[in-house]
Amino acid sequence: MLLVTLGLFCLVQGAEAAGAVRAGEVDAGWRPVQVPGRWEDSQVGGGGKPFAGLDGVAWYWAEVDFPSEWAGQELVLELGTLDDADETYWNGRLIGSTGVFPPNAQSAWSAPRAYPLVVPDEGGAAWNFLAIRVHDSGGKGGFGDQVPVLRGPDGILKLDGLWMLHPGDEIDREVLAPSSEHAWKPLVSSHRMASDGRRVGRRSPVITPLEQHPGAGDGSHLLWYRQPAARWTEALPVGNGRLGAMVYGGVDEETLQLNEDSVWAGSPLEREAGGGPADLAAARELFFAGEVQEGQRLMQEKFMSERLIRSHQTLGELTLSMAPTARAGEYSRSLDLSSGVATTEWTADGVRFVREVYASAVDQVLVVHLRADQPGALTLDVELGRSELPHGSIESDRERGRIWMNGRAVNGDHYGVSFAAVVDLLPVGGSLNALGDSGRGLHVKGADELRILVAARTDYRGGDDPMAAAVADTELAAWNKDAAASRQRAVDAHREPYQRCALTLPAGESAGLPTDERLRAFAAGGEDPTLLALYFHYGRYLLIASSRPGTLPANLQGLWNEHTAAPWNADYHININLQMNYWPAEVTNLAEFHLPFFEMLDGIRRRGAVTAEKLYGAEGWVAHHTTDAWWPSVPIGRTVWGLWPVGGAWCARHAWEHYLYTGDLDFLRDRAWPALRGSAEFFLSYLAEDPATGKLVSGPSSSPENTFLTQDGQRADTSMGASMDQQVIWDLFTNLIEAAEPLQLQHDPVVAAVREARARLLGPQVGEDGRLLEWAQPYGEAEPGHRHMSHLYGLHPGRQFTLQRTPELVAAARASLEHRLAHGGGHTGWSRAWMINFWARLGEGAEVEQNLRALLTKSTLPNLFDNHPPFQIDGNFGGTAGIAEALLQSHERVASEGNEPGHLVRLLPALPPGWPDGKISGLRARGGLELDLSWEGGLLRQLLVDWPAREPLRLQLPPGVAVAEIVDFSGNDWIEFVEGDRVELPSALGQHLIRITLVPRS
Repeated sequence: MLLVTLGLFCLVQGAEAAGAVRAGEVDAGWRPVQVPGRWEDSQVGGGGKPFAGLDGVAWYWAEVDFPSEWAGQELVLELGTLDDADETYWNGRLIGSTGVFPPNAQSAWSAPRAYPLVVPDEGGAAWNFLAIRVHDSGGKGGFGDQVPVLRGPDGILKLDGLWMLHPGDEIDREVLAPSSEHAWKPLVSSHRMASDGRRVGRRSPVITPLEQHPGAGDGSHLLWYRQPAARWTEALPVGNGRLGAMVYGGVDEETLQLNEDSVWAGSPLEREAGGGPADLAAARELFFAGEVQEGQRLMQEKFMSERLIRSHQTLGELTLSMAPTARAGEYSRSLDLSSGVATTEWTADGVRFVREVYASAVDQVLVVHLRADQPGALTLDVELGRSELPHGSIESDRERGRIWMNGRAVNGDHYGVSFAAVVDLLPVGGSLNALGDSGRGLHVKGADELRILVAARTDYRGGDDPMAAAVADTELAAWNKDAAASRQRAVDAHREPYQRCALTLPAGESAGLPTDERLRAFAAGGEDPTLLALYFHYGRYLLIASSRPGTLPANLQGLWNEHTAAPWNADYHININLQMNYWPAEVTNLAEFHLPFFEMLDGIRRRGAVTAEKLYGAEGWVAHHTTDAWWPSVPIGRTVWGLWPVGGAWCARHAWEHYLYTGDLDFLRDRAWPALRGSAEFFLSYLAEDPATGKLVSGPSSSPENTFLTQDGQRADTSMGASMDQQVIWDLFTNLIEAAEPLQLQHDPVVAAVREARARLLGPQVGEDGRLLEWAQPYGEAEPGHRHMSHLYGLHPGRQFTLQRTPELVAAARASLEHRLAHGGGHTGWSRAWMINFWARLGEGAEVEQNLRALLTKSTLPNLFDNHPPFQIDGNFGGTAGIAEALLQSHERVASEGNEPGHLVRLLPALPPGWPDGKISGLRARGGLELDLSWEGGLLRQLLVDWPAREPLRLQLPPGVAVAEIVDFSGNDWIEFVEGDRVELPSALGQHLIRITLVPRS
């Protein structure tokens, strides 16, 4: 068995050089790249991105060796997807091709490549060469997300890692079939590191997986796989809200990519642009006069601040390297959502190895626990690293069994937090030794068991010594040497909130398969209801793991980020993305995990008061489309996304919602009310009277990230009275009016002014074709399939449009939704998730089911992360919320004649037809209810209601059922309050636990 030698060295400088590659020669045109992965993104070797912008023909090259017993056997080379066409050669022989090369090029970018292969038994060790000619016609060329593998009769050989790539078609074809004595061979052992410090030249074992995971159960609570992750979007996330890791599940080399929530570049800055009230007034005159382009140019010039790169950053990587092994048998890697533990198991050389990784919210450390079933079997290197470490260093101490790292988060000129990470090794048996001269790690020899504690701190939350704080974390966690007790503390802290809510659906035929195989079967049209239950539970798991009281809120990637300059900075976009992260918090019984959102709200409210006064000359506070850990509130970048002053108002809705679910009057008074009232004060100052209608309109502002065509055909993005603005402001004013009631502040002057202003708002407009208008004018749509559905805010998450009260507006919203979908809408993960929630509000279970399938088929990565693309976590949270919305709704506030108002709770309002039987426990409704529901044959059969009786109980039954029995375990008899398809119970003192049994309606 030889290692898989995938471009094992970095010897050359300059990807631009082209020329012949002959046996024994190194051509300067070849460079190592990461596989799988798009070649434009590769930063391996030589620094920078040497193949950025490369289109046309390029060659991949790799050496492969496999078990000698595979010779003469039927093998399959599975390359996954390649962009766009390929010709694949094994030892110079063409074994398959997909797509067509120029001059009559035909793309096959989405087609998976699987080529049969039989390698003859040549009676001795032979070097086998894989070469792939690839044509890319635009975009990013190369491999997709799937790990290329060679599949043999008894296992798979992964072909990921570093390959060599050559731009252009000018190579000597001798490289496709060099002799076994070629000059490349000696370089394998002499180049252990690529230029960026990555290990190369390691043996890649043949993996023989478990056929069935013993913990899979019904497939609702376990992610599992038959092979290690080859890339970040296959790794498995663990987290305690503040600390997180992505676990790859390698055999002889394991990688944990590490995160701490406050590793941010940047600092608080005065960022308001030079504009002011006079410029705002001048722009409004232009817009009202129809001079859209001139008004937009003025706002861009005077109001928009610079877009700065101040990103959340990776903490680094922890690498565990064991002695290479030829085979790994009975392999599996998994993530148990109910415990929060990621586990990798395999057998090698007669020894069974188990590696667990979890994040303890109690001890504030990440824990890696390795065990073997034979004494002294654990020998490995443990290293800590970071690709960029400005103003920092990594050191180790054998006596203490400790590795530590310090540094600073920096993006360009934007210096941010100072951070520290500490890794303590706690072996049972064996010895610890220094690892080389680098000081980056330690060598463990002959241990029976090994526990690794990882802590990290920054100076973001105060304190000037992150290292001392991180050391204290590991030492406190190590004080209790009982590994089992430590694990149990971590599991209990995770399991309690996780188990509050659970969805049970029938197990399909794919339920026992690994998660990636289930996804593929589902995409091919298979039925797998418990895959949707797994996705629902995964969203709740991710929220628990990325947002706990006292942490920063979940960002665009939750907590898990491998970059130092992440896509969109991994920041907080408040034009839907951050809000979507928290849609499932209250309804799925995770109210306290919502609290970090309100820390953010407090921050942007403070900064937003300055922005309101400086830019708008207004009272109150305002925040626009994005913020970061330093809580800026200004409009940044271009008007199309940045000039949108209602982001803060949308955030304030979450504070009101938290009160509705929890009934926490102190929270309402101290945190929600100031946010609502201050935001309302701003809009009372900001709204302008449209001279043409006399109505109050907002603006100039955008409809988030969308553009329109003016009457003379010009493309623009800024207007007065955009529909989403108007709907968010109506929602804000309505929430403030209702919040005044429990606080007995109905006579507050701001509340009185809001009542008057709400009555004068420009209401939703319906176009001639029956669709809801996105802008106040019937502008043409530049992108009819745009990902944002901003003008449907009043349908969801707002409540301005309801089936009972405004059926004509609901019909217009539906027409807009159908039009957007017909033109390609929903092509990003979060956008599709929003559409699931829309269809749930419309009561369309079949559409909910169809769009859930689209979400998992088109926008879900192998580890179930949402794919924008690239990865954004909001789609996960939005999908979980959409499932809950299909099963329970409570957004409508109604009052029966002579009764106090309360929330109408709709039961199974949009049940997917593919879920005829099931149950869900622990869903929460506004008004403080907690409900368990079970259904059979598509009909609700029983519900259990835990009712605090703060307001009347109003349950809307689904069609086809009637009440057979109501039992209140507190002793009350409520049967006389059942009328038709409603159960209505008046508010009463005390907590009530009520069971309602239903039967099919005759």
